[in-house]
Amino acid sequence: MQGAKSEEFKDFNRRYGLTRHAAWLAETPMGPMVIALHEGPGSDGFIAKVGASDNEFDKVWFNQKLIEIHGMDTSQPPPGPMPELYLDSGQ
Repeated sequence: MQGAKSEEFKDFNRRYGLTRHAAWLAETPMGPMVIALHEGPGSDGFIAKVGASDNEFDKVWFNQKLIEIHGMDTSQPPPGPMPELYLDSGQ
């Protein structure tokens, strides 16, 4: 994140205990898909915490971007089962 929201995004990561955010755009047969990685001691339950936040940056900017880009509303549980972890060589 660069530009006007850079410092707010750094604060956002500090508040949630995240040390890394990364995102890839994958072209799949069903269309584009984003693969997102949130790393750090606060990564467990990160999305649910953001959805419940009263912080202006979290509620307005970050959540609006997730809805705009991914159609994902963090204040609502996602449809269907949660993804199942198959491999994590970092543990």
